[in-house]
This record gives sequence, structure tokens and C-alpha cells, in this order.
Amino acid sequence: MSKMNDATPLTDYRLAAAANVLGGRLLQVVQDPTSGRLTFYFQGLSPTFVDDAFNGDLTINLRDYLNALEQMNMLIAQYRARRRQ
Repeated sequence: MSKMNDATPLTDYRLAAAANVLGGRLLQVVQDPTSGRLTFYFQGLSPTFVDDAFNGDLTINLRDYLNALEQMNMLIAQYRARRRQ
């Protein structure tokens, strides 16, 4: 479980998409059983990733970001479908 200790948890799918574009590796997705909210755990991100994102200090390719957003939306849809079952 040491990999999870250095993982960055993200609950915003838009940040998760940016993390993916910037080379973060998605380790795990955890769904809260009560709310259904997803938390994405990424490895390999800068310790200041979230602050950098909110401060506008990140630059990413728009096409890559849109592709990553599409992937995140598909992943979210899979989890929603499982929850309905």
C-alpha cells in the first residue's frame, strides 16, 4: 500500500484529466458508497499540482486535455452504471 501513500487524491474529474495529461498515473478510483462520489488517486504528480492548477500555473495541450476529459467521462459513466445495478 506504499504506492497509495504518495498518491494525490483528486475528486474533481477536470483536475484528474489534467493530471492524466501531465503524466500522472492513475492508481485507483474509489467510490464513496453513500454519495457515489469518485476519488481518483494519481501517482507521479508534483506535490504542488493542485495549487498550481488553481493558480493557473499549468500549461497543457488543449487537444490532449479534451481527450483526457472524454476518458474521464467514460470512466465516470462506468462507475455510475455499476452503482445503478
